[in-house]
Amino acid sequence: MRKWIGRLCALFVIAMLVTVAMSSAACHDPPPPPSLKVKLWAGQTYKAAYITLTYENDGDLSVAFDMLGTWKIYEAHIQVENSLDDVPHNKKGNLQPGKFEAKWEWPSGSGDVTVTVDDGMVPDSGELIIVIHAVVKRPVPCGFTECVCYQSETGWANECSDPDLVSDELGGSGWATYVAWNPF
Repeated sequence: MRKWIGRLCALFVIAMLVTVAMSSAACHDPPPPPSLKVKLWAGQTYKAAYITLTYENDGDLSVAFDMLGTWKIYEAHIQVENSLDDVPHNKKGNLQPGKFEAKWEWPSGSGDVTVTVDDGMVPDSGELIIVIHAVVKRPVPCGFTECVCYQSETGWANECSDPDLVSDELGGSGWATYVAWNPF
């Protein structure tokens, strides 16, 4: 009888350990989706925002604009492809943000914003070529006390500290830049 009680106790302890191990494994959160932080350059020389790109588990691309200083965003145009050749451009080779698939507008300007590029517009494998164009503005002194003047610029996102390092690859006469990223 003592052997049976000892064996039952041993089985009970083993069952409890297995249960604890399984429940602790189930409590761990899944790893966060992959993300990448890049810069939005306005007018080629002004760092206007940090942008966090997050490839979501459902295939969407989340794009969070963290505006710097007094910069506000008024428009954003985003195209995501596997090849730079698939991004809309004219005969001279300049990218055409007005023809990008994903577009947003904030007529009064906005500070920090997050937009989502739906999974149907985002390739599901390989290196992603992400082209982000924006229209941004910030108040600047204009010499009169009753008025507010604004500096308005277009901006492009990239990973480099110098937009010229990327724009040379695109050809054309513009200064467009892009981000190459493989989140898979």
